[in-house]
Amino acid sequence: ACACFQSVLTGEAGQAAREELARRDIPTEIVEKYKLGVAPDSWDGLTTHLAKRGMDPRIAEAAGLLLPKRSGGGFVDRFRHRLMFPIRSRDGKVVGFGGRTLCDDRAKYLNSPETDVYIKGKTLYGFHLARHAIQREGKVLVVEGYFDVLALVKAGLGFAVASCGTALTEHHLKALSQQTPNIVMMFD
Repeated sequence: ACACFQSVLTGEAGQAAREELARRDIPTEIVEKYKLGVAPDSWDGLTTHLAKRGMDPRIAEAAGLLLPKRSGGGFVDRFRHRLMFPIRSRDGKVVGFGGRTLCDDRAKYLNSPETDVYIKGKTLYGFHLARHAIQREGKVLVVEGYFDVLALVKAGLGFAVASCGTALTEHHLKALSQQTPNIVMMFD
């Protein structure tokens, strides 16, 4: 799914997302480092992509990527026409996604549901990339959103992480305090 979203970003269907990233002045290096992508503006872009690769749609449903159709059987994409932020585990494996709308959707952000591998209260966006900088700098900046992390990284503050659509939890603080005792929170 992550590779699919990344390829859509570089194609014609990624134009609106590239414009949003340019408007926010997020450079290509950061887009690539954080593996940003785009969910196609269709009901079955990812569904079709995964089917062509032989993935059982029930696995993709369990991962929070697909939803069962309301009638007629089959599946549809959970994320449509959204700038996609892969959420990765401490070791860098994609465990979920955050998607920011690229249209007038009522839900500005749509996040993956919790799964066996993605637990919001135990996951911090960007943590796997920030760990060395946190140790080197002796501090961590905890912010609210994905774009906040990217803006701080762009400014040279690579020791920033964000909570994933949830409040900061005791588990988050424990994981961060194992890296540094200096935890600075900057919430809107």
